[in-house]
Amino acid sequence: MALIVQRPSYRDKESIIELCSQIWEGYDYIPYLLDRWLSISDPFLIIRDTQNNKVCAVDHATIFNDVAYGEGLRVHVDYRGKGLAKQITMEIMKEVFERGIRDYKALIFSQTLDSIHLSEKAFFEKVNGYYLLEKKVQALHQKDQPLEDIRVRPIFPEEITRNKSEFNDLLFATNQEIVDVWTYYPSTDYLTEKFLFECTQGKLIAGLHEHEKEIFSICLLTKPGDWIKKMIPVLESYASHFGCEVISVAIPFSLNQWVSDLMTMGFTTLWDPGALTLEESSACLYSLNRAKMDQIIIPKQLDKPTLPSNYYRCLKRCHYGFSQVIESFPLKDGEPFPTTYYLTCPHLRYHISKLEESGVISVLDHLKHTEAYKQLDDYYTKERKSRLSHSLLDSQQVLEKYEDALTLGIGGIKDQRGIKCLHLHAATYLAKLEDPVGHRVMDLLKEAGVMMDCDDMSCFEHFKEYYMG
Repeated sequence: MALIVQRPSYRDKESIIELCSQIWEGYDYIPYLLDRWLSISDPFLIIRDTQNNKVCAVDHATIFNDVAYGEGLRVHVDYRGKGLAKQITMEIMKEVFERGIRDYKALIFSQTLDSIHLSEKAFFEKVNGYYLLEKKVQALHQKDQPLEDIRVRPIFPEEITRNKSEFNDLLFATNQEIVDVWTYYPSTDYLTEKFLFECTQGKLIAGLHEHEKEIFSICLLTKPGDWIKKMIPVLESYASHFGCEVISVAIPFSLNQWVSDLMTMGFTTLWDPGALTLEESSACLYSLNRAKMDQIIIPKQLDKPTLPSNYYRCLKRCHYGFSQVIESFPLKDGEPFPTTYYLTCPHLRYHISKLEESGVISVLDHLKHTEAYKQLDDYYTKERKSRLSHSLLDSQQVLEKYEDALTLGIGGIKDQRGIKCLHLHAATYLAKLEDPVGHRVMDLLKEAGVMMDCDDMSCFEHFKEYYMG
């Protein structure tokens, strides 16, 4: 068995559909989306068994500007238990990181325990949860025909976003994000091809589900009430028009009082009533926690076994999301720690070392005697003292005991006659302090054609080692 990871082409459609035919008893949604996934540039990968030209795993991520949504992880039944899910998930994460995303989400059904385990291993953590409810579409009778006081019209994303305050209860509970049953959207800007159903008492937004063609989904609604009960025949009329089997809705855990209201109107847990408990009929939204990933990556960047005990926070990240500059607490093990800002990026550290080797330090010495440097040095000291004053009840005693050590300025360097280390000045500048030395160092790198980010995303190898281990 010879396996390779690659982007699929239209020639792989038949093999991907064959794989999906064995998922969810043949009701997998990927075949509905396959042409789209093959046509757009979002990350989409397969693992191919080259010996029989068979697709044995697929994975995909949708990119919403700077937010990614992982979806569509599938492994062929003949290839399970071989670590392919972990392998292709890792490769998709690599492609997502290369896009420079700010946040990475995944919506995971409560019963898919393997997916939950993989996500948690990759530093995703639960940030919200949703009860998934549905109502089977009933055949309409004459007495069930839509009422005249219910209005229905197409609604566009721009209008939804402009009027989202009308759905404030729900959006507040979801951090302004949208979970449209099995699908995630980072904001209302992405809700396309939807209808507004409204009456005097309330309104909702619903439409044919983007992924599941048998679902007519409610994605936004005002507080439930009797108005929903009288609107159900209208929803069923539209659902029938599109050939849908069920009307579905996702309710955030924090609005669990809405669930009982909807269940009195005919909504149940997923699939057959009673097949799943309410807790089982749910999905959780997971989000990548980069601070947790930092615990693995930063020690590797610094060639240390663990994070420093006085590691305070990551202050700047590269395009790929890995640490470039960290801040240290002014005390370590009860003693003054001289350097507040550390450059962790191996790429920048290497090229700045090259600058130091070229003799640039002596050329930049004069910057240490400028008024701009003196002002920054004073501010640096003030900030370190402020950090202690607001963090320790006995800060006054500490400040008095270590007065000399805590007033040495940038890097805690006693000899102020010349520059000692370009790395700490670059870190200080990248931490958004107007360090004239650091500013000049970054200019010199730019003039030499050195980019702020490496070409090969080398820090991803540390994640790969951990995740695949």
